[in-house]
Amino acid sequence: MMQPLSDAVGDGEARSPLAGATIVVTRAASRASALVAPLEALGANVLTYAATRIVPREERALRHAACALARFDWVVFTSAVSVMLTCDATESCGIAAGDWVHTRVACIGSATADALRERGIEPTLVPQRFVAEGLLQAFAAQGGLDCMAVLYPAAVGARPELADGMRALGASVQLLAIYESVVTNDDVDMVRAALREGHVDAVTLAASSAVEGWVQAMSPLHDLADVVSIGPITTLAAKAAGLHVAAEATPSTIEGLVAAVVRAIEAQRDRHQHHPNFS
Repeated sequence: MMQPLSDAVGDGEARSPLAGATIVVTRAASRASALVAPLEALGANVLTYAATRIVPREERALRHAACALARFDWVVFTSAVSVMLTCDATESCGIAAGDWVHTRVACIGSATADALRERGIEPTLVPQRFVAEGLLQAFAAQGGLDCMAVLYPAAVGARPELADGMRALGASVQLLAIYESVVTNDDVDMVRAALREGHVDAVTLAASSAVEGWVQAMSPLHDLADVVSIGPITTLAAKAAGLHVAAEATPSTIEGLVAAVVRAIEAQRDRHQHHPNFS
């Protein structure tokens, strides 16, 4: 359990911001290092578990579209997973990173942009606001998408606003649901035990699917820890599920999420300092 603020200070010097705090990261350990490492560096005890697992879908349709990359004016990505699967498909067709130069690439989020750069592809357009509405505004500012062909590889159940908005700007959009985030119960026992004993101070949720996975796997214990959300869409999903969102990342990046965790824990410590019996 997180130490009270008075216990987190010794010899007149503040300890690390997250010293004594236990944070749950809802990702498999193999995919969580980018978030776990900075949290641990700030003193947190981190528990990881996979709220969801990725299942590829529409593989044949994706490969067909990938092999015809040159016919698209834009390819739009909203996650690192869609980048990975699409680039795997283009490479299977013999299309190298250098062959993307005639196709413009838009993406939402710095993690998505970084995933593209790791594959040797520099994104053409990354909106300042890491949500669908931000990308639509960026497209509109460039004059719209009139008569342009757009490939949009997305998750099953992706919000319709982006595809509909691009069509409203004049684009012909091929939307492919290329992967699904499936709720999993892997590695939940340790986290459930920690929740039951009151040892979890916050849980990070980085997607609406992670909200669903958290609630299903942890119920009826799911609301016993504060939520720290990656952004507004995840926050809405968490609140709709009855969770208490203590902080939201701004911007919606790993760095923003870490900073939001620090804010949430500092707020908890402030409450405990001024209201020792607060729970």
